[in-house]
Amino acid sequence: MTRQAALAFERAIEFGGTTVQVDTDSLKIVTWLEFDFGTFITTSNTSSRAIKISVTIAEPLEYQMPVLKESMRGPHFVTFDDGTTRYIKYGKEALLVYDYARDEGQIIAINEEIAYERLHLACLSRIGERLDEQGMHRVHALSVAFRDRAHLFLMPPGTGKSTLGLELLFNHADIRLISDDTPVISQNGDIVPFLFRLGIENSSAVEAIPSRFKREASYGNKHKTLIDVRYFEEQTQRLPVKPKSLFIGFWTTSNSPQLVKAGWFTAMMFLLRDCVIGCGIPQVAEIFLRKEDVQKKIGYAFSRLRAITRVAGRCRCYKLFLCNDPEKNAELVYQTMSQDTQTTK
Repeated sequence: MTRQAALAFERAIEFGGTTVQVDTDSLKIVTWLEFDFGTFITTSNTSSRAIKISVTIAEPLEYQMPVLKESMRGPHFVTFDDGTTRYIKYGKEALLVYDYARDEGQIIAINEEIAYERLHLACLSRIGERLDEQGMHRVHALSVAFRDRAHLFLMPPGTGKSTLGLELLFNHADIRLISDDTPVISQNGDIVPFLFRLGIENSSAVEAIPSRFKREASYGNKHKTLIDVRYFEEQTQRLPVKPKSLFIGFWTTSNSPQLVKAGWFTAMMFLLRDCVIGCGIPQVAEIFLRKEDVQKKIGYAFSRLRAITRVAGRCRCYKLFLCNDPEKNAELVYQTMSQDTQTTK
């Protein structure tokens, strides 16, 4: 694969021993990268296995591809494999060329918004796979720390996960953010912080946050206000913590939220969905799935299963039925966490 030479900007992000070096000629893309991955930006690049991704704004159809047959198809992409190199076409809008042998990627897209969407998802996907190799696994959840214990919220998209997290952070100074979307579970069951930017659809909920900590973004037909996690600098958890409570989110038509105790089996079922299967995790199937890696991916699944078994065994599990009042939801959760941390499971 031919890499673009002498691109104007270079940035590196690092997490869990994995470095991703990004080269681009777009200042806007660099600005967005620094916003979203602010806590991961590094000035050193000592990793011998650094991932390299270049981004160019250009017409993807001008890129010369060899004659190949498709290897996989999804709703928005088609892939073509040529040995260790994969060409991923996103219609006429973008092309991602990835060389797995060298761990190098090249993104060509018609505009900066589309290019950055492909870039940030590629970064998360490759970092996630490196974490899987180390026995560290992402789970689609909100996670906060309270009194040196982690509390996980497994909630499908649109259930108000980020809104709940913001209510807890705004109203309780002793709450620490672990991750708004993908905390990491270690093999011994500890919860490891992953401090990526926050995203919320209800922009009125974050009006009080200064504009320099916010940016607007659209994903398909959804619009989100993104929040730089560094706004909560004094309320972020930086070290791994042991889990204490697991909340599984549902909606209720009641005017008040409700909690129902649940057992180990319920905890495992939802952790299987949100960690082992990885629903909601930005794995990016067109990058993550390759027939050459089937055995490796099966190994990841068993490793994820061991990790969630340890988490489920340590946690008190609840079904959390949310009402339309975010403040009431957060107060019920806070009271429950306070009670749980006063007792030993």
